[in-house]
Amino acid sequence: MYGTPSTADSGTYYIVGIVPATGCSDTTSVLVTVNPKPVVVTSNPGVCFPALADLTLPAVAASVPGTTPGLTFTYFMADGVTPIPDETAVGAGTYIIVGTTIASCSDTAAVTVTINTKPDVFTTDPAAECFPTGVDLTLPAVTAGSTPGLVYGQFFDAGATSIHPTPDSVTVGGTYYIVGIDLATTCSDTTAINVIVNPKPVVVINTPIPVCSPDTVNLTLPAVTAGSTPGLTLSYYTDAAATNLMLDSTNVLASGTYYIVGVYAPTGCSDTSAVVASVDAVAVGGSVGTDAFVCNGANGDTLTLSGASNTILKWQYSITGGTSWIDIANTTTEMIYSNITTTTWYRAIATEFCADAISIEARITVDTTPLPIGGTVSANDTVCSGINSDTLFLSGHTGNIVRWEYSIDNGTTWVYINDTTASLIYTNLTTTTIYHAVVQNSICNFAISSNDTITVDPLSVAGSITGAVSGCAYANGATLTLSGYTGAVVNWQYSIDEGTTWIDSANTTDTFAYSNLTDTVFYRAIVNSGVCLNDTCAIHSAIFLFRLSGRFLKLTIIGESGVSGCFS
Repeated sequence: MYGTPSTADSGTYYIVGIVPATGCSDTTSVLVTVNPKPVVVTSNPGVCFPALADLTLPAVAASVPGTTPGLTFTYFMADGVTPIPDETAVGAGTYIIVGTTIASCSDTAAVTVTINTKPDVFTTDPAAECFPTGVDLTLPAVTAGSTPGLVYGQFFDAGATSIHPTPDSVTVGGTYYIVGIDLATTCSDTTAINVIVNPKPVVVINTPIPVCSPDTVNLTLPAVTAGSTPGLTLSYYTDAAATNLMLDSTNVLASGTYYIVGVYAPTGCSDTSAVVASVDAVAVGGSVGTDAFVCNGANGDTLTLSGASNTILKWQYSITGGTSWIDIANTTTEMIYSNITTTTWYRAIATEFCADAISIEARITVDTTPLPIGGTVSANDTVCSGINSDTLFLSGHTGNIVRWEYSIDNGTTWVYINDTTASLIYTNLTTTTIYHAVVQNSICNFAISSNDTITVDPLSVAGSITGAVSGCAYANGATLTLSGYTGAVVNWQYSIDEGTTWIDSANTTDTFAYSNLTDTVFYRAIVNSGVCLNDTCAIHSAIFLFRLSGRFLKLTIIGESGVSGCFS
């Protein structure tokens, strides 16, 4: 038997009916469905007066976290019985919202509506400004008297959709809108404000014509400010800040910069412009660079005028030392000269209204010194490598010797020698060398002497002899070969007394053939390299020794040696 039939859960149950008098019964099944109870969670709305709250908005109940989705809502007064006449427009107070599911299960929740007070924004139109100065709409005085604590925004339109990017400097006149927001309630008010930005007048200056004493400049003439905004009241000052009023603006005696202030009375806006008065304007000539000494026909530079008046009338040059001048059509501050052949002076003419001025000239002196003559260096010579010395002499030259030079690559490149005398000593050269002197008689002209070539012969080197072959007396023979020598073979020599005396052989080749020797024989070759033999007495010989061996006259090579020295 089910113990709590009055609070049954979902499921199938059986009901048994019994007739007490007879004890007869019947049983029937019943299906019980218990639907879950929905939940209604509310969010209390707040609106700004004079608006009314709309309880049907999802934010009030339907979309509030925790509310069961898909409910149908009905709305009642605080007693929970009386329906609300218009749930989309209710005033402040507490109301009942019932949320019902499709299974007719429901939940009830109260909601409280708050009608917040609307703030007030009061504005005072700001004072007019003169362009380019802008009006500041963020100043407290503009919104004085408004609800305290508001945050303000400035807009171009009444709908407050286009915000002004620079409300602290509004440079265009017109109607703008200030919105004040109460951050605590988000309620706001919008009020229009009028801005006036007057155009700035323009003072146009036409520079007055320069004058020379006793004339004066009159700054009050209409021509001076012709083209300015009409109707201006003009004042004249000596300073840009317009604090020092001119004593007499109709008779300006001194050149200088003055200032004219034009005020447009209807708006109070003004403009200030500088005006230059020129009295007794005299040009300043300045100076043209520095003097120069240049080479004849190979020169060029740019002369620059400095310290002169702004206006250059022309340049002039003179080839007569300033006695007469020739005009050059050049009105710039620079003058280029190139490859002049005559000493020339240059100057510029600066111009002003009352008097021109001549600059200090630049004197370009052209070198006219006669060309130097290089002269001749003593005759060429041939020497032996490493053992030589002599003095070269320069003659027939004009001008100063500035140095000597030498080359060991046949004149392709030259090396300086710091010697300014007319003689030069060379010692122990090992390479053929060319010498010459450099002569100069001014900064421009120089000449080179004739070349003197010192030809260097290499030292004589006799080399070595090979090729001897052992043999028997009367039956022998071979060809001796000289190699590794430097120079030319003068002759061969042989000796039959082991080098005590030598006998010449008229052979100038580098081979020597012998045959059928009967006794020991020494051989040597005499080598000569250029002038080195006579100058150094250095002759190198290679000697082969052959000795007769026993009574069988067998020829044997017993040794070979090199001998150096002079032999007669």
